[in-house]
Amino acid sequence: MAKKMGRPKIKIDFNILENLCGIQCTQEEIVSVLGVTVETIDARCREVYGLTFSEYMAQKKGKGKASLRREQWKKALAGDKTLLIWLGKQELGQADKQEFGEPGDFKIQLELKDSKNDTKEPMEN
Repeated sequence: MAKKMGRPKIKIDFNILENLCGIQCTQEEIVSVLGVTVETIDARCREVYGLTFSEYMAQKKGKGKASLRREQWKKALAGDKTLLIWLGKQELGQADKQEFGEPGDFKIQLELKDSKNDTKEPMEN
């Protein structure tokens, strides 16, 4: 039986990796916490999931964003007025508006100067 040469593979705790990705950690932060290189994580992601580290991160970040959104909705529906207003603006296109008078309550008046007669003719729009 032939002996394996080289260093043993570094194991990655994918539960920790998934949680770090879910809370939007950067690659630098993730490798710092796990104590490995980006290349090592990339190699393990390819072996286990058939994805690059970047692809894996994007997938897990999406899951984290969905969790955050779910919690915001819960708080808003429980009566958090600030979140209700913010979600209304984000999701429903609502906005704070300051209107002065009724729309269309103004007129634009232009004066055209006739260079030959030097008279002004008012023109309304």
